[in-house]
Amino acid sequence: MIIDSYAAGTVKRRIGTLTRLLRHAGIADPAQITVDHVRAFLARGEFQPWTIIGYLQDIAAYAEFAGIPDPTATIRRPREPDGLPDPLTDPAVATLRLEAGKLADPTLLQWINLGLFQGFRASDTANIRAENFDLWADRIRLKGKYDQDDPLPLAPVVRRSLGCLAHGKGRLYPGVTPPEVSAEVAIFAAKFGIRMRYHQLRHTFGTNLYRTTKDLMLTQRLMRHRAIKNTLKYAKLFDQDAIDAIRNLPGAN
Repeated sequence: MIIDSYAAGTVKRRIGTLTRLLRHAGIADPAQITVDHVRAFLARGEFQPWTIIGYLQDIAAYAEFAGIPDPTATIRRPREPDGLPDPLTDPAVATLRLEAGKLADPTLLQWINLGLFQGFRASDTANIRAENFDLWADRIRLKGKYDQDDPLPLAPVVRRSLGCLAHGKGRLYPGVTPPEVSAEVAIFAAKFGIRMRYHQLRHTFGTNLYRTTKDLMLTQRLMRHRAIKNTLKYAKLFDQDAIDAIRNLPGAN
């Protein structure tokens, strides 16, 4: 659990997993959870690999938090699926920005631009503070998911839309939660036939970065990925480039 370093959504999910496990095992004390309880819990249905991995991570996190032996330690984890990023199409992006730009309240367009041009997660957007901006240097400093604290270049479109707010102090969007950011953008997009999650704006940012630079290390830094394997997924989107390169070799056709 280690509550202080995790988002509220993560803590809520892990408490839910533990509650369901205890109910299924018919016990009240989490310290009594055994590997057999966990195996029986996972055998309830045909879960997808990501679901099983998530359950095991939740239970292991509680064991670490409580200082008890990890009941999942001897359970073999499924292989993580190679999920690819899911960027929005260029027409969808254009529609979102055009329609959000027509609103009297600029907040929604600001949220969309933070995802598209800074690679923000919903939690980044909801919690961004004026103190994170260095307008003189055109930089934004953000503590990321894994506590990176790297000053990143500020996109001109973000500076223009947020510059006036960044001169103050405190949160730019006080009282707003990450789920609210995600829901409001998704509901707005649905009005124009676009089904999306806020995180797809970040996927679009990463896709466009790699498409433009073909530089994995730079993409990793600007995406604030701790592990390069997460950035490699963006390269896989461009396998067609490799196919075209081979086909265009002299004499290849």
